[in-house]
Amino acid sequence: MITRTSRTTGRAVAAAVGAIALVAGTAGSASAAHTRPLQAVLYGANEVAKGDPDGIGGSIVTANAARGRLCFAIGVANVITPTAAAHIHKGAVGKNGPIVVALKAPGASGSSRGCVTVKKALILDILRHPTSYYVNVHDKAYPAGAVRGQLS
Repeated sequence: MITRTSRTTGRAVAAAVGAIALVAGTAGSASAAHTRPLQAVLYGANEVAKGDPDGIGGSIVTANAARGRLCFAIGVANVITPTAAAHIHKGAVGKNGPIVVALKAPGASGSSRGCVTVKKALILDILRHPTSYYVNVHDKAYPAGAVRGQLS
């Protein structure tokens, strides 16, 4: 069933905060010296091709270069759920870029989390230059991207 998440501000904020809370379950037991958490605040207005004007969300990414592992949590609201796709792209603010990491798209609840294997060189580049990468989530109404946020 396809639904549009609640349009209330409280729910939107809860989705973004929920993404942050979810990361505790995805970080694993890696040493803090080998990981670094990154975050992205997602808004439709950040999409280059005009995303969902009231879409909002948040994402936390924990990258571990030594293990070649990237864990993530995403929460979105005010977009059509289940969403169609979620990715990390390489690209500066205001520029679209290629997909570099595919992520599990948020489902009907508006959230997703997981871990993926990523080449060490890519993780190191993301950690060194996080603002050169962005997280975005696509839905049926906005196939080019409903919400987006630069990593920091």
